[in-house]
Amino acid sequence: MLSISRLRYAFLSVSSSIPNRQSRQPLPSFIDNLDDAVSSFNRILYTNSTKSIIEFNKILSSLVKINHYPTASSFSQQMEPTGIQPCIVTLSILMNCFCHIGKLNFAFSILAKFLKLGYKPDIVILTTLLKGLCLNGKVNLCFHDDVIVKGFRFDHVSYATLINGLCKIGRTRASVLVLRKIELMVRVKPDVVMYNTIIDSLCKDKLLTDAYVYILKWLRRKFLLMCSLKDAQKVYDDLLIKDYHLAVRMYTVMVNGLCKEGFFDEALSLFSKMEDNGCTPDGATYEIIIRALFKNDKHDKAVKLLREMIARGLL
Repeated sequence: MLSISRLRYAFLSVSSSIPNRQSRQPLPSFIDNLDDAVSSFNRILYTNSTKSIIEFNKILSSLVKINHYPTASSFSQQMEPTGIQPCIVTLSILMNCFCHIGKLNFAFSILAKFLKLGYKPDIVILTTLLKGLCLNGKVNLCFHDDVIVKGFRFDHVSYATLINGLCKIGRTRASVLVLRKIELMVRVKPDVVMYNTIIDSLCKDKLLTDAYVYILKWLRRKFLLMCSLKDAQKVYDDLLIKDYHLAVRMYTVMVNGLCKEGFFDEALSLFSKMEDNGCTPDGATYEIIIRALFKNDKHDKAVKLLREMIARGLL
């Protein structure tokens, strides 16, 4: 079975090297508005010159770039009676258009056409369909499972799209299942965006216990280095901005990570924000930061916090 990505590359390479001899007035090198696209399309369609699918593809691509998906779809229908046969590039463009205007049946019919012609859909085609499902709130794990069974592979972008789409329609549990599958993979690994999407959705669904588990797991496994701690702080800040109430255990994990890396000012800053955000530090939080301060000869700060801990009856 031929690879669509190779055919697309070959087609574009050849088309770029062919001079435009079909018309005395070549297409503009860049079309950035609907009027130019319509006039260029009509000039090619209604002249006696040889009609080129390459030129039509340029127009369709330009329409997609300026988000005129229905117009691109309409143009493709007008092309058919002229005898111009769509190529791989044309079909890919049309699939994208149908996905954006909610005509998923048409998009999947193009996929069927790919398979009928003996072409193996590449990751671009699969991701396009997946984004279409997400845009129209119809994403589900069945699509993923069917694709995998047929021997196709999702990449990092595809999985991130799937997780985001599931979370947007309230299927957080399903997105968690996807994340668990990714965590077992070698080829694709979860990143901060995937975890943040899951955590945010769990919090929105009031599944805070689950959110804590994933934040803790994520912090312990992925974000113990300086660059990762910055990412972790971004997630915490994002959750606080959205007015989610974080548990003391979550703060404790973050304080512990900052202390281990020697970022005492950041740890103290986060510690001081806890009560402002409606969360009272417990004995474990105090113990972590006090030990870190003593270990690094910051005795005055450590003693101050120790006295505060005693005053609160935590020791």
